[in-house]
This record gives sequence, structure tokens and C-alpha cells, in this order.
Amino acid sequence: MKNNYLFYVISSLLLFLVFSSIPGASFNDLYVEKIQDTTKLSNYRNNRKDSADVIISPLFKGHDAEYFGQWVISKLNYPLNLKVDEISGVVIVEFFIDTLGNLSIYKIKNHTYKEFEEEAIRVLRSAPKWTPAYKNGKRIKAKLTLPVIFRPN
Repeated sequence: MKNNYLFYVISSLLLFLVFSSIPGASFNDLYVEKIQDTTKLSNYRNNRKDSADVIISPLFKGHDAEYFGQWVISKLNYPLNLKVDEISGVVIVEFFIDTLGNLSIYKIKNHTYKEFEEEAIRVLRSAPKWTPAYKNGKRIKAKLTLPVIFRPN
């Protein structure tokens, strides 16, 4: 116990000597700076909009968007005129899942052939309802992007 007290006194004295050798510095400055840093950190955490947000992604038949991609591939009918020529392509589709779980096509971002675009849209429009996304327990509209890849077998 006596050794701990002696260590504390010597450590405090050394800290005082080192700190007091810095021009214009005082122990009060060190304490205030520590408080200010803690306040800044607390304000940062409180002002972050996403700090307490709980977001649950939309689900397709109880699964994630990757499962939906597999479902889309299974429903595609390869355009005959492009299959004969063994032409492949990609259609990138952006779509929304609304608060009721309905899919609505937002935009076709990229496509190689009009026939691929039309087939991708046909399959997406035939999709059943999704379970909507949630944020903090409330349903929200979610935006998803899906590349639909056409490859002849």
C-alpha cells in the first residue's frame, strides 16, 4: 500500500514537471481539453442520422435479392432470333419495392439488345410481391439494382 502511494506521488510529480515545462500549459487546460474531446465525440454520435437506425432489407419469398436473381433467370425465355445467332447480353434494371411489397421498374440502365430489355421487363413484371424493407420498424420504399444476364446454352 505504501509503495502504491509512493508510486502515485512520484508519477504525479513527474507529470507536473513535464507538463509545466510546456510554455502556457496548465493542468486545467489538460482537463478542459479532455472534456471538450468527450463532448465532441458525444455530439458526433448524437448527430449521426444512422447511428440508431435499424434497417431490414426487402425479402423475396423470405430470401434476399440474390435469390430473386436466380428466380428471374429461371423465368427468362431467351429471344429466339438472338439465341440462333448465339448472342449474349446484359440488362441492368433499377427497380423499387414499395411499402406494400410491389415491384415497380424505375429505369433500364443498360442493355445490349431491345429483345433482352423487353424479356427482362416481362419477367420482373410477373414477379410476386416482396416483403417490404423496414427502417426502425416502419415500412420504407427500397431501391434495388439487378443485372439480368443472357447467355445462350
